[in-house]
Amino acid sequence: MNTVHWLSPGDPEQRTGGYLYNARMVEALQSRGVGVVMHSLEGPWPWPGVNPGHGKVLQDIPDGSVVIADGLLWPGLSESDRSFLCQRCSVWVVVHSLLDMEMTPGSPSSVAAIEMEALSQAHGWFATSERTANLVCERLGVESGQYVIPGTFPSRHHEGPQRNHILNVATVTERKGHILLVDALAQISDLDWTLDVVGALDRDVECVQRVRERIEKRGLTERIRLIGELDESGIDGAFASADLLVHTASFEAFGMGLTEALVRGLPVISTPAGALDGLESSAVDIVPSEDLDALVCSLRTVLADRDELKRRTVAAQSLSFPDWPEQAEHLVQVLGIESEGFSIDWLRQREPYDHTARSETLVRRLGQVLGPKPVRLMELATGLGSGTRFVSPRLMNQQHWTLVDHDPRLLARLSQEMDVRLPDLEYQVLEHDIRNLQGLKGHSIDAVLTQALLDLASDEWLVSLADWLTQQRMPFLASLTVDGRVEWTPSDSRDAEVQHAFRTHQTFDRGFGASPGPLAAQRMQQLLLDRGFDVVVEESDWIIPPEDVRMVGAMLDGIAWAASEAASHADVSTNMVSGWYRDRKSSLGTCGLRVGHIDLLAIPKPLVE
Repeated sequence: MNTVHWLSPGDPEQRTGGYLYNARMVEALQSRGVGVVMHSLEGPWPWPGVNPGHGKVLQDIPDGSVVIADGLLWPGLSESDRSFLCQRCSVWVVVHSLLDMEMTPGSPSSVAAIEMEALSQAHGWFATSERTANLVCERLGVESGQYVIPGTFPSRHHEGPQRNHILNVATVTERKGHILLVDALAQISDLDWTLDVVGALDRDVECVQRVRERIEKRGLTERIRLIGELDESGIDGAFASADLLVHTASFEAFGMGLTEALVRGLPVISTPAGALDGLESSAVDIVPSEDLDALVCSLRTVLADRDELKRRTVAAQSLSFPDWPEQAEHLVQVLGIESEGFSIDWLRQREPYDHTARSETLVRRLGQVLGPKPVRLMELATGLGSGTRFVSPRLMNQQHWTLVDHDPRLLARLSQEMDVRLPDLEYQVLEHDIRNLQGLKGHSIDAVLTQALLDLASDEWLVSLADWLTQQRMPFLASLTVDGRVEWTPSDSRDAEVQHAFRTHQTFDRGFGASPGPLAAQRMQQLLLDRGFDVVVEESDWIIPPEDVRMVGAMLDGIAWAASEAASHADVSTNMVSGWYRDRKSSLGTCGLRVGHIDLLAIPKPLVE
């Protein structure tokens, strides 16, 4: 499994554009098989300073890791911390916007030079808009740069104008131009409209106060509401009830709210923004920054003519934008890492633990049921053939194996692994999506085996597997199904919360649909008992000693990213998970763990001796 370490400037659950980009990209990467561990670093970002705690966090990131540092944080790290990390890891900086263009008037002019110096130190950088990438290239004196724009979520189209309800989605700060918007709306007070401003009100309290005073001065307190920050469902509701999005920032590197409005079929009036660069559509009216007259004219044109608003709504409904999975794949290409499937290195690393943990008793019992005759065996989700290499030497029969997997990358390596380690085994390779079990009907086999699969599958697929095995009346050996038990030595007071989040993650969709996760072996046992099988189960736990630092570290990385991804679903703090991860990482060499698994052997009762 690939693991990316993402450095967040403070709490990653904040709901401004940059933090939302990070969170949604992390989720999309994880859904494509890339592990991500989020590290929260506190500080007066982006101002430089020395914080001893930063060094400890960075030390815990393994050598050779891929690191993504938020561009708000990276220039504020000490030069020594940046150098230390860059010497050991491949560091990329995600540049949401240029810092000096985000600063309030009177901020130090040196911030631009500090930012470019820090970017030059990293292995690479990517921006979240083409306009930002071009500006960075100009400042660095390079010809081209990478950019990965935000994705969008599939959304139901806006139903069309109802009551001239305007939406503005932006943190209330000087740069977002709310006073300009209030002044423009005051000049069309003869029209019927209302405005909701959705965005944090605590980032610039002085600006918020000025906006409130301007609203009152213009006599618009009954028509303009400062809503504050909303969660995901609240934002969805705000978009659903709006007829028009208006955005008035003096500078906007991208503007995620703009694409989120348009993908819902909501027309937009906006000052220039990266999200609108090159977009030609009557759904969008771009007005010059800080141009009050142009803004008033555009607002009056749209709000005074219901038919015009309807036309723009129809135009917005015809637009499409890339989704988050597409953009995550783009980022994977930029970073140069594998995205899907299981890491070949990981499958090789885990094999000794798989073979030590597995039940030889159940394999011998399978051999007794099959008898001495030549047998034809099938391994589902074979990967690199680890399960076959365990079972084959322990059966005395002449064997022919069909090794099934959907991943051509793994199958391309499978023959190398088998020919070196079991050169005399007779086998064939079959590339097949095992979600379609009925597609395997033409293969004559005597028993089906699999390893480390059941806890990844959906309940629906487990039922279909049980039905298929019943139709074929074949023995079935499923080994190393994770059952959710993880015991660390020594223990930590946070282990239980992390484990709860980890178990929650095991129920997520891993390509089959929502999974029973830790209950998969128990569920499969009952399904087969109900269908007339004799079923025996045994524990097959991994026991990983402290001295195997590489394996303990790999498990730690995997558990941490899974717990981080599932934290909000499990009502667990991501900061707690990050702290647990850092402390566990610092104790590598002194901590070990047991990982619970179940082996299951099912025999159709007519075959039971």
